[in-house]
This record gives sequence, structure tokens and C-alpha cells, in this order.
Amino acid sequence: MEEAARRQRDEMLGIRSQGKLPKPGDAVAVTVQGAEPFEPRAEKGIYLAQCDEVPSGARVQVQRNGRNHVVITRLPAILDNVSSSWRTHTTPMGDLAWVSNTGETRDGDAVRDLGLDLGLLTVEERGMGESAIEGRPFVATLKGAGSNPTQDRCQILPHELEQEINNSERRAQVKAVQLVTDTVDARVLTDPQTSPEELEKWIRDGLQPELAKLREKDIFEEMPVSQVPSGAKILPAKVVLTKKPQDPGSVDAGDPLSEWRAKARVVACGNHEQGTFGHDPENTSTNPSIEAIRWSASCLARNPDWTGLVLDVTAAFLNAEMDDDQTFVRPPGVLSRVGLQEEGKVWRLRKVLYGLRKGPRLWEACRNGELNGKRFGVAGHEYWLDPLDSGVWAVRDAVDSGSFHGIFDMYVDDGLIVGPIGMCRALAEMLVTLWELKLQGFLECNELQCGQTVQVGDTAVKVQSEVPFLGMVIRRSHEGVWLHQNPWVQSELAKRGWECMRGSMSLPEIIEGQTEPVVRDEAYGADLLQAQSQAEVEASATTYQVGSKLREFIQAALGYKLQTILYGDNSACIGNLMRGSEYVQPARTRHFGMRCAYLRDHLKADNIQVQHLGGDKLPANGLTKTLAKTKLELAREQMCVRRLSL
Repeated sequence: MEEAARRQRDEMLGIRSQGKLPKPGDAVAVTVQGAEPFEPRAEKGIYLAQCDEVPSGARVQVQRNGRNHVVITRLPAILDNVSSSWRTHTTPMGDLAWVSNTGETRDGDAVRDLGLDLGLLTVEERGMGESAIEGRPFVATLKGAGSNPTQDRCQILPHELEQEINNSERRAQVKAVQLVTDTVDARVLTDPQTSPEELEKWIRDGLQPELAKLREKDIFEEMPVSQVPSGAKILPAKVVLTKKPQDPGSVDAGDPLSEWRAKARVVACGNHEQGTFGHDPENTSTNPSIEAIRWSASCLARNPDWTGLVLDVTAAFLNAEMDDDQTFVRPPGVLSRVGLQEEGKVWRLRKVLYGLRKGPRLWEACRNGELNGKRFGVAGHEYWLDPLDSGVWAVRDAVDSGSFHGIFDMYVDDGLIVGPIGMCRALAEMLVTLWELKLQGFLECNELQCGQTVQVGDTAVKVQSEVPFLGMVIRRSHEGVWLHQNPWVQSELAKRGWECMRGSMSLPEIIEGQTEPVVRDEAYGADLLQAQSQAEVEASATTYQVGSKLREFIQAALGYKLQTILYGDNSACIGNLMRGSEYVQPARTRHFGMRCAYLRDHLKADNIQVQHLGGDKLPANGLTKTLAKTKLELAREQMCVRRLSL
């Protein structure tokens, strides 16, 4: 009623609306508030009426979880009527039917009898063959009285194109399945419906190699349950079965079992451990920061003769010694049922078994204890590993402790060696003597071309134009070194069937109209300027804290002090930070006053200069502001974020 009265009033007064406004009953699209990543950011609805509670507001009926809801939103977008695509379908009874991509159906006989009244003509009626395959596509337009040709047009796709679309969807589904590792319930080993061939594959390729590896590494000591000390807790264990994607070249189309590789892992149930809890900080391991990984990439870019070697330690946790001899594990019962484990036995752990909460901490201690200060040599030249942080080592000359010949990063069990070719090969050969490694590849450089191999011990390692590390890819070209995540992005798009979608070069728009309007007077302007200045002080303090850690890391790697400059684009903030320590800055809260004094004193003590830099030259704008397309392209260039041609 309100909407009808509003429209009648506007019509009588001759008030014209700006732009095209929806009418009650029109299909519209509205923004979904708080949408999760990869979730739809808009939903369809039916426009009801305007709403004066918010600027440019509207009441829209949407359907969620099968129920209708009326929501208040801003600026709903009118949806155009989408034309339907039709194709013919022959039922098992031999009847002809029309099916659209929106789920509509039409009886072929009725269409044939009524002709243009329904706007559908079969190819057969055009005399172009007996079936859609032999015919050709056409567009039938309804031209009856009062019809709208634009809205009533039905596009009929060729049969070959329709089949190609269906095949593409099926290929996308198959590819998505191949990209995902599938976890299988361990009860498949005792399920009567499991085929003997599949059961044999799980035992032969999964369970037997896993138990052989545990015994080879001397992970446990087998003993009767009666010998367990009184009061000791026996942790349960289970078997985790996974189907790994198989190499497409080794898949037999006639054998479904060849589509996946069987992998089994015996895991202790760490949630039953005593004296600990989930996510206990005492059990976590320290890993290299993203700044340390970027520093390694920077070293590669600055030294064209250097290469990078990516490796990972096989079953890393199984190499760490237990810190006590009173950890007992009951083997999974399924091992006894398939004849791989004697009943009535328990395992006393000598080394870490996967699943223990303290496993990451024990592996970190084992790894750092082996590598800190470790010496290795090549061609009569001796190097040593200088620990900069947990999981990060600088490679230095054994004679000159201030030299820098490369860097070695290890994130849990994944490693990246950056430096001269001979040093990388010598360090990898030393690591092979400690643990079992998988050498994934060398990165090409001036002296190594893609396709060559480098001999590391008994293994010939390929030279590649790009190597994967920690979910990203390190690539070298004539322009420099690139870090990208294209394989991960492609796999995520394939899972959702979004491979053919076109991306946007713009940042998402900020949703406005969520707060009450404020009167724009002089007091508002003064308060806004003060708020902006104090927000810049907070951002500068955070930058100082993060930047100081990075500066200390680089200084420790290079062995000399670095001149540091703090940039900002807010004049009030810069002027405040450059005042003397005796100056007291009025602030809205005591916290901001203390924050500013804290930052000013530390900048002076660390001899860090503060300089003003215009917003058009400040790279941080690309990460903190919603920029237009042109400014966003400039910010990308300043941050060295570029489009990679694959």
C-alpha cells in the first residue's frame, strides 16, 4: 500500500525518478551480507517496495532454506529476463518432447499442432532431417499480438554443442575428483561388500609398506599387555586410509582400481594423552615467517647465478626420539583382523608416531639439533649452517663467519636451499646422510638450463623453470623471480566448476549504508582529522613492530646494520612522530597518547628516519584501500604484483 501510494503521488506531482527503478514484483539481485569466501555474494529476490529506514533502501522478498524472508537492502539491481535454451528429447516410449535449460518442458505433439502459438518449431518441420543431429540450429521467435520479441525469444542450441557442454561438465567433475585426496573409512578392510581385489590392494600397497617402515625406523618395541607398568595409560591408535590421485598415464580404463593409489598410515589418538590439550602452545613448532621465504626469493632475484633446490623429508616425525619411555600405544584392531598384527601386544614408542600432540615439537628439536652449526664441504671449501631463527639457517664460510653464501629454509619437513649450485648440491648430499629425502627439483639459473639434471649422490635431479614450495610456485624468467599460486587457484576453481569464469581486475566494492548518517559540520571535520591521524599512528606502530623483526633478521643474515626509513602519507601523523619526546600530543584516549610516545621513543632509539610519501607513491595503498582500476594497476606495479603469462 505504501509503495502504491508513493508511486501515485509521484505520478500526480510529475516527479521523475533518477535511473530505472524496479517495480513491485520485478526480479532483482541483492547483496548477501557477510558472505564467506567462494560463496555467492548476491542472491535473487522479488522487489516489494521502497524502505525509508536506510538510504536508497528497499524491501525484497528472498528465499532461504526453503522459506520466504523479507529483507531490507540497498540499491537492488534489476535482473533482465533470461532467454531459455531448448533441445529435443525422445522418451523411451518414442514420444518427442522439448526441454529447456530452466527445467521447462513442452510436449512435441502439442508444439507441432499449435506451431507459432508456442513459438517452437522442430527441425523436422523445417525439412532439414529426421533428427536434431542431422538438422541445423535455428531461432524461433513468437510474433503474436502484443508479444515482445526480445523477451520471448528461445534459442535452440545445436545437438553437438549441447553434448560438448555436457561432456565439459563431466570432465570438470572427474578432474575435481582427481585433484582431491579421498579419505576412506578403515571399516572397508572388514566390510563383506569389499571386493577381494580392493582388499588385497589396501593390504599390499598400503598397510604392509606402512608397518615395514615403522619397523625399519625402530619406532616401537612390541611387548605383551601384561608387561605394561601399573598405572600407565595405553593410547589407542587407528588406521587412516586415503586414495591418492593416480598419474593419468598409468590409469587403465577397464580397471577402476587403477584410478587411485592406496596409502595407509598408523596414527596414535593423541587426544587421549594425559597432561596436555589440543593446540597446546608447548607442543607447537616454530616455522619460518613469510618474510623469510620472501628474503630467499629476493636472494634468488639478486643473484642470477644462484639456484634453488626444493626437498622434503620423508616421514619426518618418525625420525624424532621420544622424550620418555612410558608412552604405550595399542595397535589398531583392524591390523589383527587382516593378519598383520599379533593380538595381545602393545607398542612402547621409542620414536614419535604420527598423531601425538608433542610430535611437532619433538621433530623441531630433532631437526634443529642436527642442523644448527652443521659443517659440510664441496671441492675443498667448507661451509657451516648459522641458525637465524627456528627453521632458517644462513650458509657461511667456515673461515669467515661474517660471509653469506646462501640460505636454507625448512617449514616442518619441506625445505628450500638457495645459493650457488655447488653449495646446494653439497648441502643436499649432507642431508641425505641424515634423513630420507625427496628432491623435487633445481630452479634454472645462468649455469643451469631447464631440462638438464644435477647429480646429488645417487639421484639425478631435474632442472625446472619453476619449483613448488609450501603451496606456491617459485618461477624464474628473464624478468626476475616470480611467486605465484596458479596451480592451487586452478584446482580450487576446478572443484567448483568455475574454470571458465572471467575474473575482475578491480577490488570488491565496500558495502555502504550500514551506519546511521552523521551531521557534517566543523566538529565532525575536526574529529575526522584527529581520527585519521591517530589511525595512522596505530598503523605506523604496527609497521614498526613487524618491520623491526624483519630488519633484525636481514641484519643477522648479512652481518651488518641497515639504514631504515618509515614512510607515511598523513602529515599530522608524520609531524607528531618527529617532535621531541617532551611534546605531549592531545589524544581522544590515553591509549593513543601512550602509543604515540612509545613509537616516537623507539624510532629515536633505533635511529629510524620518518619521511612523508604521497599516497600515489605509497605501495601500502594497494593492500589497505579500495582503489579504482587505474590506481589499482599503479599500486600493483609498486608492489611488484604483475600478471604472469603461463
